[in-house]
This record gives sequence, structure tokens and C-alpha cells, in this order.
Amino acid sequence: QRCGLAAAALSQTKPCYPCEPCHHHKRSFWEARVRHEDDALSDLADYAWLTGNTAALLLEECLVDQAPLHRQLQRLRKVLSPQQAGLVVELTSLRRRAETKFGRLASKMFFTELALQQATDLWTASYKASRLKNDQPVHDYCCGLGGDLMALARRGPAVGWDRSAEMAHLATANLDVLGASEHSQVRVQEIEAMAPLPGEVWHLDPDRRSSGWRSTQMEWHSPGPEFIEHLRKIAPDGVLKL
Repeated sequence: QRCGLAAAALSQTKPCYPCEPCHHHKRSFWEARVRHEDDALSDLADYAWLTGNTAALLLEECLVDQAPLHRQLQRLRKVLSPQQAGLVVELTSLRRRAETKFGRLASKMFFTELALQQATDLWTASYKASRLKNDQPVHDYCCGLGGDLMALARRGPAVGWDRSAEMAHLATANLDVLGASEHSQVRVQEIEAMAPLPGEVWHLDPDRRSSGWRSTQMEWHSPGPEFIEHLRKIAPDGVLKL
């Protein structure tokens, strides 16, 4: 009987809104999304809306709003679809967290949970970029949301490459934040299928979660050791993050 009463009480408990961790759950809605291999938004159309002018105004309002995220979500659902409202609130949360990696730029940048975790911070990226000549175009393989690409674009022309059209869209938007999209760009391509040119200058930060969990073993990275060795033989001038 006690078990029955407990079950009935739990069934009447209202679900938490996606917000900061509360006393009902050990992890937040946003943190739980990391458990999925692909934490990207639904499709490229969602990204296009999120990086557009309508979402930009809402994102600015939410970033300065001191109300809890679940209150902001309730307010946004009155004027947006549930999907769009969720995207705005999630990005607001990610931008606040990204300040430790990107400083003031974070308030204008675009992220996903997993991409933010994997992104190189602004200061480390700037140091790596400073080791390369300013007048040489650089290819940034597996550019993700563009943390390293932004630093490379600050020193000169750069081309980012990623297999995900969604990540390429975010990286392009982040180049726009920097004002570097005129001389730098992002392209979609399977990295392993590419044929680097002799003398090409490159930067590569392999995907360490290609199997769904983070690995420190190079054989589990994507691209793997074979492609990296092939790249080094054809174009020895580059930066590899291990």
C-alpha cells in the first residue's frame, strides 16, 4: 500500500522545465543532452533560424534577463514555437558558460553543448595561430564551431572544413561575429576523403568522441593516425592537437 501511495504521488509530480539543476534532478536538462552522440539541433533549418535576425533580438534580451531560464522559456513559448523557444534558452545558457573560453565574444557566438565542450579556448587558439605566418592561407580540418578557425582568421586567410553541415553553419556565423568572413570561409567535406596539396599549411584537432565517448587513444580519433601520417607526408607544415 505504501508503494502504491508513493507511486501515485510521483505520478502527480509536475515535470521540471529545462533549467538550471534543481533538487529533483542531479543533472540539468542541458547536461542530459550530452549523453546523446549528436547533440546538434534538429536540422539545418533550426540553425538558420537561430542565427537569423529574429532570434538575435530575443537572444540579446534573454542574455541580460536575470529571470531563471525556465521562466524565460515560459515567456518565449507565448510568441514562439516550443522548438524555437527551447533553442533560444539553450543558447543563452551556453553563451553564459562560454565566457570562460571566449570572453566577450561568447555573448554573440553560437554553440551546441558538445561543440562547446570540444572547442579550443580563445587564448590557446590565439597562441597556436601566432606560430604560423600571417600571409599564408591555413586549412583548419575538423573545425567544429570555429574556435581555432576564428584565431586563424584573425592572422590571415583561413578555410575551415567539417563533415557536419550544421557545424559548418555555426562556424560561418562565428566568423561573421569576428568580422572575418570576407577572407575566410567554411566548407562541408569528409576529412578522410580529402587530398591535401603539397605545401599546404594546416591545423587539425581530431574528433575525440567519434565513437560516442571521449577517448585519448589516437586510433579512436577521427580522422585517425593513417590520415594524419598521410597529411604530414604531403604537407609537413601544420599544427596537430594531440
